[in-house]
Amino acid sequence: MSGVDPRYVINRISSALIRQDLQCINALDVLRALKDGLDQHPSITKEEREKYLNFISIARKEYDTLAKKEVQKAFVYSFEESARTLFDNYLDNVEAYCNWMKIKDPLTGEELDPDERLMRSIEEQIGISENAKKRSAKKY
Repeated sequence: MSGVDPRYVINRISSALIRQDLQCINALDVLRALKDGLDQHPSITKEEREKYLNFISIARKEYDTLAKKEVQKAFVYSFEESARTLFDNYLDNVEAYCNWMKIKDPLTGEELDPDERLMRSIEEQIGISENAKKRSAKKY
């Protein structure tokens, strides 16, 4: 058997809790506490210290990769929902504009004219010119 004494690991986790005065800690706190304590561990040789620092570095990179993936997933789901809502709102406004109708505000129930600024901002993003917009509206 080889490696760091499990008691050392438990002591380092405890020191992370005490030092930061928290009720819980995360993976980065544990890795940081392990790294900081290697210098103070009397039975670890210089070669073992380097090996353990390398393991900690690998663990940190793996944690960073997992964290980035989780953040990206959360962002994509949030963006998808926002994009769908914006798209539905745009279509409702375009339909009302083309049919000379008003839109009912979902919060107040008030009838409003179609939001031309919203429609125009989206149309500019997808490359629809002002003239193309007017030609499409005349067809309906």
